[in-house]
Amino acid sequence: MQLDVIIDVVCPWCYIGKRRVDALREAAPNIDFKVIYRPFFLAPNMPKEGKDRRQHFAEKFGPDADLKKMSEGLLSQAGDIDFQFDRIERVPNTMDAHRLIAWSANENAQEAVVEAVFQAYFTDGRDIGDAHVLTDIAAQAGLQTDVVKDLLASEQDVDRISAAAMQATGMGIQGVPFYIFAGAVGLSGAQPVEVLLQAAEKAGQAAA
Repeated sequence: MQLDVIIDVVCPWCYIGKRRVDALREAAPNIDFKVIYRPFFLAPNMPKEGKDRRQHFAEKFGPDADLKKMSEGLLSQAGDIDFQFDRIERVPNTMDAHRLIAWSANENAQEAVVEAVFQAYFTDGRDIGDAHVLTDIAAQAGLQTDVVKDLLASEQDVDRISAAAMQATGMGIQGVPFYIFAGAVGLSGAQPVEVLLQAAEKAGQAAA
């Protein structure tokens, strides 16, 4: 069963959602999931160089926003994800991270790359808009770093990623993560594994 998971890699709920997809596979070993991670831009107008994190959230939520209080609900759902928000200095433009994720699918390394990108940003506080960081991630996943470095220095697939993100918006998707099971059942939010399983079963029944 194909499971399309639409994410942005600066979305902490998407990291939780990714881990729940991992748990779904363990909970449903009888279903052969083909998981494909697809792009979404929470900040489509983010400058290429990104923005200072405090500046970005002040512009988005107001200068008096209490980010720690806002994250309490999220942290209660984090499971074993070690979110370290205080380490994050910049909110990146995520185009290059999405390009790397798309390329990694060709090498059967997409899930490893998605996990590594999330961890680099949310645990290690690294700038995942930086080509050097993304090349390091590619190397960890066994990708050819020289190829990835050259691709990141080019405009390869920028239009394709932009079109895919616009397609998601055109489908009415306003928040991520968003799951599409077998092209038939859509589900929004970092849902519990039980809810994901129900959606998978419903999609299987529709296909039958």
